[in-house]
Amino acid sequence: MEKLLRVINNHRGTVAAVVLVLLFARIQHILTNDILLKGNYGVLNWQIRQVLDISVLILLFGLVKLFVYKYLHGGGS
Repeated sequence: MEKLLRVINNHRGTVAAVVLVLLFARIQHILTNDILLKGNYGVLNWQIRQVLDISVLILLFGLVKLFVYKYLHGGGS
């Protein structure tokens, strides 16, 4: 539990994770045409896709934060 709290309180990892996730989200937004997706998938399937995209971004945030923490405190290997 102590290690988990250290990872959560690591601000450098949080900043790096937020920047990378926002960059990924921006690129995805640029490359995606929501109007066409709504028309092709239908509104319900489009909403489900949006929820899945947000879930992937949340998982990406956690993974990047853990990798940055490990890099900073694990000797860089």
